[in-house]
Amino acid sequence: MCPVYCGAMVIATGKVLAELRGSFSELWSETWPILVATTAMAAIVLLFREFALAGQAEHPIVNLVALSVSGALTYGAALFTFGSPVIGEAAEVAGWVFRRRSTG
Repeated sequence: MCPVYCGAMVIATGKVLAELRGSFSELWSETWPILVATTAMAAIVLLFREFALAGQAEHPIVNLVALSVSGALTYGAALFTFGSPVIGEAAEVAGWVFRRRSTG
């Protein structure tokens, strides 16, 4: 399924960039902080699961919460560190969403 899905995403991305008269380098400059934050989050969650939670006899929900919190904190910290424009844009979109809900 991934080759079909990935191929479709590449084609769609190419069409969008052509329509917007943009380039891959412009797209990359806007999205690389997200990729870095996602990679850091995945690495921390995997390392935390393997080393900090290895052999723990606690309930699975405790492990799930611990992994989720560690991943979310890592993702947020990485975005604040590498992608300050991403944070501002996300806050702008959140403002649109919450403003629309409160008036509608």
